[in-house]
Amino acid sequence: HCSIHHDFIEVGSPLHGHMERQEIAKAIKKARKAKGMKREELAKKLGANIMTVLNWETGATMPNKTNREKLNNIFGMEVMANGKI
Repeated sequence: HCSIHHDFIEVGSPLHGHMERQEIAKAIKKARKAKGMKREELAKKLGANIMTVLNWETGATMPNKTNREKLNNIFGMEVMANGKI
């Protein structure tokens, strides 16, 4: 179970990892939309499946190091470094 104390979440709790994942998911989606790209376009540029991009944007899965680097290159900024925004 999660360790929630009033208004903060303990680092290392399952919920903490989930929140970080959601922030990364939002960052990917925001960066894609800012470029005016469709998920299909981003998937094609990455050599990935559209479901992979969808999973990243919903936080179901996270991009690996190689794909993080590709995302950073495509968006011309560091969306993520070491798995964090």
